[in-house]
Amino acid sequence: MKYYSALPARFQWTMKIDFQEDLKDYCYRILKSGGFEGVARDESVFQYYNLIKRQIVAKPRRVLRSKEFICPPEYEKALHSIENCIRNGADLTPFMSLKINNVAYNDLLLNDWGIYHFHLSIRPRDDGFVGRSEYQIFAYVSGEVVYLLQVYRHDKIDLYSQQEIIRILEENWPEVIENNRIPGAVKLTQKINDHEYALLREAHVSTFVELGKNRVYGLIGGGYASNGFSMEAIRQANYWNNRMAVLQRCFIYNAEVLGKRIANIIDSDENACICMDIELLWIDNADQITTIEKNYKMVIQLDALNSCFRICRLENVFGESFRGINQMFPPNS
Repeated sequence: MKYYSALPARFQWTMKIDFQEDLKDYCYRILKSGGFEGVARDESVFQYYNLIKRQIVAKPRRVLRSKEFICPPEYEKALHSIENCIRNGADLTPFMSLKINNVAYNDLLLNDWGIYHFHLSIRPRDDGFVGRSEYQIFAYVSGEVVYLLQVYRHDKIDLYSQQEIIRILEENWPEVIENNRIPGAVKLTQKINDHEYALLREAHVSTFVELGKNRVYGLIGGGYASNGFSMEAIRQANYWNNRMAVLQRCFIYNAEVLGKRIANIIDSDENACICMDIELLWIDNADQITTIEKNYKMVIQLDALNSCFRICRLENVFGESFRGINQMFPPNS
């Protein structure tokens, strides 16, 4: 999108800017550089937050086992290895599904119930994952605790729609999902078995889980849309798209001030038209972003919280490395 100064104005400027498109490129570059599969530029913002939801931040956590938790004796060594990884804050990705690397994949079990599953194995593979196992651990993960719910065989019918998983979570740690209990809901109008639940989830139809009278739960994992997309990831993507629109307006409303400052830095003729081509470089937080003005090789940083801009030459931010930035962003690229 391109914006222009008013024609009668003495100082003339134009501004080319589109932070929402830049945000797509920003997320696309992050995902592609990470080697992830299924990356699509137009979906890259959602895909980024879909990946964030599915990943588990590596940090030390406590391990709690449910009273129903049973591990086959021959897999005890693998179980202890996983528990040690959890306690030590190691990356748990090697124990997760291979589909974790596909950002276009929607983990419906996680989106629906907030439940992760880990392969009960310690056999390393060349791709960094552990060998696939006959058994999987089903767990609920919070910021401080990994709640081990149960171990099931991989070939169990309707493995990922076992409502018993939610029952175990409720009976052992009811406080974890108390906020997901539906107030005033006594029971469902129709009982749903595990297979029926699997069919509903496959069709991306959301429903509740009934564990008993006045014990009806929903959206434990945040829920999913009719296309299977995580509602949490959609909300995050929408938030950042809207936030980029707000920050872009800050630039547009202050375009004349920015243009005059650039003209002053480059010692421009007062009758020259300053043609700004602004592109997002990175996001510091919801209020602070760093951009590049490509025609005059300027860095423009916005601190919306404190209502201020910083404008300087590339070398003042990047030092000697600014030559590489020049090559990345030629004028009118």
